[in-house]
Amino acid sequence: MLSAYTTIGLVASIDGDTVRQRLTGAVRPRFVGGLLVGSALLTVGQDAGGAVATALAGGAPIDPLARGVWIADLTLGVPAMLIVGGLLWRRASLGYVAAAGLLLSFGMTSVVIAAMLALQPVLTGAPIDGSMVMGLLIFGAVSLTPLMLFARGTATGPVRAEPRAQRAGSAAATT
Repeated sequence: MLSAYTTIGLVASIDGDTVRQRLTGAVRPRFVGGLLVGSALLTVGQDAGGAVATALAGGAPIDPLARGVWIADLTLGVPAMLIVGGLLWRRASLGYVAAAGLLLSFGMTSVVIAAMLALQPVLTGAPIDGSMVMGLLIFGAVSLTPLMLFARGTATGPVRAEPRAQRAGSAAATT
């Protein structure tokens, strides 16, 4: 909860209009917004598919770790991606502010989980699930690649208003 409140406070303190102006032309908002919404829907499909497959496999109890992931995905991640994706699609300032963080979060989460799945066989001697590792790496790349658009949009230097003291000095010098 502390992390959520801190994140909300941080995002609320950012000048969204300046961010939107800065990223206009560098970020394709409908593409990235659609990517966020599509990723959210894929996450719902994956989590629901896992739950259905578990139920159909003889009603075996759901792994507590999987249950925790489903809860986090479906209560935090998916709603955030749907909301921010929709805001970015509509070119709202908050969409520009929050999209980069979501892309980073979901991209890095995928890469870290892929690394854990690749390391697990080394530690346990179990066979590696190469298709799962590859799928996670692809999902990570799909999430992280548009993040470069945000970085490119901010790389040309900050958008700044002329400082008040400098304006006063230049006005006095011209009179």
